[in-house]
Amino acid sequence: AITPTVSVWDVHSMQELVQLEHEPLVPQASQAKEGMAGTSGGEAEAPFKMTGVQAVAFTEDGSMLLSVCNAYNGKITKTTLHVWEWRLGKQIHCQDLRLGVPPQVYGVVWNNVEIPGEDKPV
Repeated sequence: AITPTVSVWDVHSMQELVQLEHEPLVPQASQAKEGMAGTSGGEAEAPFKMTGVQAVAFTEDGSMLLSVCNAYNGKITKTTLHVWEWRLGKQIHCQDLRLGVPPQVYGVVWNNVEIPGEDKPV
């Protein structure tokens, strides 16, 4: 199986800097126990396979990257958001979004939020 990957390249040297692989998602026990859309209550959910990267965006300072992927398990399509410290190749957050067909996300953009008491936007 092919793993969807985001490759970051240096445009001056034409060298690939990093590959960010989107690993298959493992169903959470609580989802299988309670049942999700497309499953009957208590039915074990098949593992999701990432099927493609939908969108990517860098933070304003270029330190982090956001990617959005679709995943499919034979019954359900879901969209997942990934936040990366791309220079380290480290995924720092992964969040399931909406279920549905067609894909629920077609583009992403960072929106800095200023939190009172913080030195810089997050």
